[in-house]
Amino acid sequence: MSRCIGCNKKLQFTDKNADGYAPSENAKYCERCFKLKNYNVDIKLNRDVDNNSILERINKLDSVVYFLCDLINISNEVIDLYNKITLPKRFIVTKCDLIPKVIDFNKIRINLEIVYGIKDIHFTSIKNNYGIEELKRLATHDKSVIFAGITSSGKSSLINKLFFKEVIVSKYENTTLDFISIKDDNVDIVDTPGFYLYSLIIYDKISVKTVKVKKGYELVIEDFILKANNDVNITLFLPNKIMFKTRKNKMRYNDISLEEKFDITYKNRFIIYIKDKCDIEINNDSYSIRKSIIGGL
Repeated sequence: MSRCIGCNKKLQFTDKNADGYAPSENAKYCERCFKLKNYNVDIKLNRDVDNNSILERINKLDSVVYFLCDLINISNEVIDLYNKITLPKRFIVTKCDLIPKVIDFNKIRINLEIVYGIKDIHFTSIKNNYGIEELKRLATHDKSVIFAGITSSGKSSLINKLFFKEVIVSKYENTTLDFISIKDDNVDIVDTPGFYLYSLIIYDKISVKTVKVKKGYELVIEDFILKANNDVNITLFLPNKIMFKTRKNKMRYNDISLEEKFDITYKNRFIIYIKDKCDIEINNDSYSIRKSIIGGL
Protein backbone atom coordinates (compact mmCIF):
# COMPACT_ATOMS: atom_id res chain seq x y z
CA MET A 1 0.00 0.00 0.00
CA SER A 2 1.35 3.45 -0.94
CA ARG A 3 2.02 6.21 1.58
CA CYS A 4 1.18 9.90 1.61
CA ILE A 5 4.28 11.84 0.53
CA GLY A 6 3.33 14.56 3.02
CA CYS A 7 2.80 12.82 6.38
CA ASN A 8 3.99 9.29 5.45
CA LYS A 9 0.74 7.67 6.60
CA LYS A 10 -0.52 4.68 4.60
CA LEU A 11 -3.15 5.85 2.15
CA GLN A 12 -6.61 4.44 2.66
CA PHE A 13 -9.80 5.21 0.77
CA THR A 14 -12.69 4.26 3.04
CA ASP A 15 -12.65 6.18 6.33
CA LYS A 16 -12.72 9.99 5.99
CA ASN A 17 -12.25 10.40 9.73
CA ALA A 18 -9.02 8.41 9.94
CA ASP A 19 -5.42 9.25 9.05
CA GLY A 20 -4.31 8.62 5.50
CA TYR A 21 -7.69 9.05 3.82
CA ALA A 22 -7.57 10.00 0.13
CA PRO A 23 -10.56 10.27 -2.23
CA SER A 24 -8.69 8.66 -5.12
CA GLU A 25 -6.38 5.67 -5.40
CA ASN A 26 -4.17 7.80 -7.67
CA ALA A 27 -3.59 10.37 -4.93
CA LYS A 28 -0.06 11.17 -3.78
CA TYR A 29 -1.26 13.08 -0.70
CA CYS A 30 -3.89 12.17 1.84
CA GLU A 31 -6.79 14.62 1.95
CA ARG A 32 -5.46 16.33 5.09
CA CYS A 33 -2.00 16.96 3.63
CA PHE A 34 -3.46 18.11 0.31
CA LYS A 35 -5.55 20.74 2.07
CA LEU A 36 -2.68 21.77 4.35
CA LYS A 37 -0.31 22.13 1.39
CA ASN A 38 -2.66 23.97 -0.95
CA TYR A 39 -5.07 25.84 1.33
CA ASN A 40 -3.41 25.80 4.79
CA VAL A 41 -6.63 24.27 6.13
CA ASP A 42 -6.48 21.51 8.71
CA ILE A 43 -8.83 18.55 8.93
CA LYS A 44 -9.31 17.59 12.58
CA LEU A 45 -9.08 13.83 12.98
CA ASN A 46 -9.38 11.62 16.02
CA ARG A 47 -5.84 10.78 17.12
CA ASP A 48 -3.68 10.46 20.21
CA VAL A 49 -0.03 11.51 20.33
CA ASP A 50 2.01 9.02 22.36
CA ASN A 51 5.24 10.72 23.43
CA ASN A 52 6.72 7.49 24.77
CA SER A 53 6.16 5.67 21.46
CA ILE A 54 7.89 8.48 19.58
CA LEU A 55 10.82 8.33 22.01
CA GLU A 56 11.08 4.57 21.67
CA ARG A 57 11.21 4.75 17.87
CA ILE A 58 13.79 7.56 17.91
CA ASN A 59 16.08 5.67 20.28
CA LYS A 60 16.09 2.63 17.97
CA LEU A 61 17.64 4.65 15.14
CA ASP A 62 21.31 5.40 14.56
CA SER A 63 21.60 9.16 14.03
CA VAL A 64 22.22 12.47 15.75
CA VAL A 65 18.99 13.99 17.12
CA TYR A 66 18.30 17.69 16.61
CA PHE A 67 15.75 18.45 19.32
CA LEU A 68 13.73 21.60 18.58
CA CYS A 69 11.90 23.80 21.07
CA ASP A 70 11.05 27.51 21.18
CA LEU A 71 11.91 29.69 24.19
CA ILE A 72 8.43 29.85 25.76
CA ASN A 73 8.04 26.07 25.78
CA ILE A 74 11.34 25.23 27.48
CA SER A 75 10.14 23.58 30.70
CA ASN A 76 10.74 20.64 33.01
CA GLU A 77 8.38 18.55 30.87
CA VAL A 78 10.35 19.33 27.71
CA ILE A 79 13.74 18.74 29.31
CA ASP A 80 12.49 15.39 30.62
CA LEU A 81 11.64 14.36 27.04
CA TYR A 82 15.02 15.59 25.82
CA ASN A 83 16.88 13.66 28.53
CA LYS A 84 15.09 10.43 27.58
CA ILE A 85 16.70 10.52 24.14
CA THR A 86 19.69 8.18 24.37
CA LEU A 87 21.29 9.05 21.02
CA PRO A 88 23.83 11.84 20.45
CA LYS A 89 21.82 15.07 20.37
CA ARG A 90 21.82 18.82 19.95
CA PHE A 91 19.31 21.22 21.54
CA ILE A 92 17.97 23.73 18.99
CA VAL A 93 16.12 26.83 20.21
CA THR A 94 13.85 27.85 17.32
CA LYS A 95 11.85 30.94 16.32
CA CYS A 96 14.62 33.22 17.56
CA ASP A 97 13.24 36.10 15.49
CA LEU A 98 10.34 36.17 17.99
CA ILE A 99 12.64 36.49 21.01
CA PRO A 100 12.77 40.12 22.24
CA LYS A 101 16.07 41.88 21.59
CA VAL A 102 16.55 42.55 25.31
CA ILE A 103 17.32 38.85 25.75
CA ASP A 104 20.93 37.78 25.26
CA PHE A 105 21.18 34.40 23.50
CA ASN A 106 24.56 33.71 25.10
CA LYS A 107 23.05 34.20 28.59
CA ILE A 108 20.28 31.77 27.73
CA ARG A 109 22.88 29.24 26.57
CA ILE A 110 24.90 29.56 29.77
CA ASN A 111 21.79 29.41 31.97
CA LEU A 112 20.42 26.34 30.16
CA GLU A 113 23.69 24.58 30.91
CA ILE A 114 23.53 25.64 34.57
CA VAL A 115 19.82 25.02 35.21
CA TYR A 116 19.22 21.92 33.09
CA GLY A 117 22.70 20.56 32.37
CA ILE A 118 22.16 20.83 28.61
CA LYS A 119 25.19 20.90 26.31
CA ASP A 120 25.47 21.61 22.58
CA ILE A 121 22.84 24.38 22.33
CA HIS A 122 22.10 26.25 19.10
CA PHE A 123 19.77 29.12 18.16
CA THR A 124 18.02 29.46 14.84
CA SER A 125 15.36 31.32 12.89
CA ILE A 126 14.15 30.39 9.43
CA LYS A 127 12.70 33.89 8.95
CA ASN A 128 15.95 35.83 9.27
CA ASN A 129 18.34 32.92 8.56
CA TYR A 130 19.89 33.16 12.02
CA GLY A 131 22.02 30.07 12.70
CA ILE A 132 21.07 28.37 9.42
CA GLU A 133 24.57 28.10 7.96
CA GLU A 134 25.92 26.73 11.24
CA LEU A 135 23.24 24.03 11.41
CA LYS A 136 23.76 23.10 7.79
CA ARG A 137 27.48 22.67 8.44
CA LEU A 138 26.76 20.55 11.54
CA ALA A 139 24.22 18.37 9.70
CA THR A 140 26.70 17.74 6.88
CA HIS A 141 29.27 16.72 9.50
CA ASP A 142 26.79 14.47 11.34
CA LYS A 143 25.67 12.83 8.03
CA SER A 144 22.53 11.28 9.55
CA VAL A 145 20.09 13.54 11.44
CA ILE A 146 16.74 13.04 13.16
CA PHE A 147 14.63 16.18 13.56
CA ALA A 148 12.60 15.80 16.74
CA GLY A 149 11.02 18.11 19.29
CA ILE A 150 7.87 19.82 20.40
CA THR A 151 4.92 19.98 18.03
CA SER A 152 4.88 23.24 16.06
CA SER A 153 8.50 23.95 16.96
CA GLY A 154 9.39 24.21 13.27
CA LYS A 155 10.97 20.83 12.43
CA SER A 156 9.61 20.55 8.90
CA SER A 157 10.20 24.24 8.19
CA LEU A 158 13.83 23.92 9.27
CA ILE A 159 14.34 20.86 7.07
CA ASN A 160 12.96 22.78 4.09
CA LYS A 161 15.23 25.75 4.84
CA LEU A 162 18.38 23.71 5.35
CA PHE A 163 17.99 21.24 2.50
CA PHE A 164 15.62 22.93 0.02
CA LYS A 165 12.96 20.26 0.48
CA GLU A 166 9.17 20.52 0.34
CA VAL A 167 8.02 18.89 3.56
CA ILE A 168 4.51 20.14 4.35
CA VAL A 169 4.35 22.81 7.04
CA SER A 170 1.37 24.60 8.52
CA LYS A 171 0.24 26.77 11.41
CA TYR A 172 -1.42 23.73 13.01
CA GLU A 173 0.07 21.30 15.52
CA ASN A 174 0.99 17.72 14.58
CA THR A 175 1.34 18.35 10.85
CA THR A 176 3.84 15.46 10.63
CA LEU A 177 2.04 12.28 11.70
CA ASP A 178 4.68 9.60 11.14
CA PHE A 179 8.44 9.19 10.70
CA ILE A 180 9.48 10.45 7.26
CA SER A 181 12.83 9.56 5.66
CA ILE A 182 14.14 12.30 3.38
CA LYS A 183 17.11 11.82 1.08
CA ASP A 184 19.69 14.55 0.53
CA ASP A 185 22.99 14.36 -1.32
CA ASN A 186 24.98 14.93 1.87
CA VAL A 187 22.68 14.05 4.79
CA ASP A 188 20.22 11.28 5.66
CA ILE A 189 17.23 13.03 7.26
CA VAL A 190 14.31 11.78 9.36
CA ASP A 191 11.38 14.07 10.22
CA THR A 192 9.36 12.90 13.23
CA PRO A 193 5.96 13.68 14.76
CA GLY A 194 6.10 16.42 17.38
CA PHE A 195 5.90 15.64 21.07
CA TYR A 196 2.61 16.75 22.60
CA LEU A 197 2.55 19.31 25.41
CA TYR A 198 -0.42 20.05 27.59
CA SER A 199 -1.87 23.50 26.91
CA LEU A 200 0.56 24.31 24.10
CA ILE A 201 0.15 27.79 22.62
CA ILE A 202 1.12 28.66 19.05
CA TYR A 203 2.11 32.30 18.72
CA ASP A 204 3.78 34.73 16.32
CA LYS A 205 5.24 37.25 18.78
CA ILE A 206 6.60 37.42 22.33
CA SER A 207 5.94 40.63 24.23
CA VAL A 208 8.01 41.78 27.21
CA LYS A 209 6.02 43.59 29.89
CA THR A 210 7.41 44.91 33.17
CA VAL A 211 4.78 45.13 35.90
CA LYS A 212 5.00 46.36 39.48
CA VAL A 213 2.66 44.29 41.65
CA LYS A 214 2.08 46.12 44.91
CA LYS A 215 1.60 44.47 48.29
CA GLY A 216 -1.96 43.15 48.55
CA TYR A 217 -2.48 43.20 44.78
CA GLU A 218 -2.42 40.27 42.41
CA LEU A 219 -1.38 39.56 38.83
CA VAL A 220 -3.92 37.59 36.77
CA ILE A 221 -2.92 35.74 33.59
CA GLU A 222 -5.68 33.45 32.33
CA ASP A 223 -6.40 31.15 35.33
CA PHE A 224 -3.03 31.84 36.95
CA ILE A 225 -2.97 34.28 39.89
CA LEU A 226 0.13 35.61 41.65
CA LYS A 227 -0.38 37.77 44.76
CA ALA A 228 2.40 40.01 46.12
CA ASN A 229 3.06 40.09 49.88
CA ASN A 230 5.53 42.90 49.30
CA ASP A 231 6.00 45.23 46.32
CA VAL A 232 7.65 43.24 43.53
CA ASN A 233 8.76 44.05 39.99
CA ILE A 234 7.91 41.30 37.53
CA THR A 235 8.92 40.87 33.89
CA LEU A 236 6.44 38.93 31.73
CA PHE A 237 7.33 37.11 28.54
CA LEU A 238 3.94 36.61 26.94
CA PRO A 239 2.85 35.23 23.57
CA ASN A 240 0.73 37.82 21.79
CA LYS A 241 -2.47 35.80 22.37
CA ILE A 242 -2.27 36.04 26.18
CA MET A 243 -3.53 39.00 28.20
CA PHE A 244 -2.92 39.97 31.84
CA LYS A 245 -4.20 42.39 34.48
CA THR A 246 -3.57 43.43 38.09
CA ARG A 247 -6.22 43.88 40.75
CA LYS A 248 -6.61 44.22 44.50
CA ASN A 249 -7.57 41.08 46.36
CA LYS A 250 -7.57 39.80 49.95
CA MET A 251 -7.79 36.06 49.24
CA ARG A 252 -5.09 33.71 50.52
CA TYR A 253 -3.17 31.36 48.23
CA ASN A 254 -0.09 29.16 48.59
CA ASP A 255 2.90 31.00 50.08
CA ILE A 256 6.14 31.04 48.06
CA SER A 257 9.47 32.62 49.04
CA LEU A 258 11.84 33.28 46.15
CA GLU A 259 15.52 34.08 46.05
CA GLU A 260 16.76 36.40 43.30
CA LYS A 261 16.64 35.67 39.56
CA PHE A 262 13.93 33.03 39.21
CA ASP A 263 11.54 32.11 36.41
CA ILE A 264 7.99 30.91 36.97
CA THR A 265 6.54 28.93 34.05
CA TYR A 266 2.91 27.97 33.74
CA LYS A 267 1.60 25.16 31.52
CA ASN A 268 4.10 25.95 28.74
CA ARG A 269 2.25 29.21 28.10
CA PHE A 270 4.39 32.04 29.45
CA ILE A 271 7.43 32.97 31.55
CA ILE A 272 7.46 35.25 34.60
CA TYR A 273 10.93 36.52 35.47
CA ILE A 274 11.51 37.84 39.01
CA LYS A 275 14.88 39.46 39.62
CA ASP A 276 14.70 40.32 43.34
CA LYS A 277 13.94 38.31 46.48
CA CYS A 278 10.23 38.35 47.29
CA ASP A 279 7.36 36.65 49.11
CA ILE A 280 4.38 35.85 46.90
CA GLU A 281 1.30 33.66 46.82
CA ILE A 282 0.13 31.54 43.87
CA ASN A 283 -3.38 30.16 43.44
CA ASN A 284 -2.66 26.62 42.13
CA ASP A 285 -0.01 23.93 41.70
CA SER A 286 0.34 23.89 37.90
CA TYR A 287 3.44 26.07 37.77
CA SER A 288 7.18 25.38 37.91
CA ILE A 289 9.92 27.49 39.47
CA ARG A 290 13.52 27.40 38.25
CA LYS A 291 16.70 29.44 38.40
CA SER A 292 16.18 31.89 35.58
CA ILE A 293 17.22 30.95 32.04
CA ILE A 294 16.41 34.56 31.04
CA GLY A 295 18.59 36.00 33.80
CA GLY A 296 20.17 39.36 34.38
CA LEU A 297 17.82 41.72 32.57
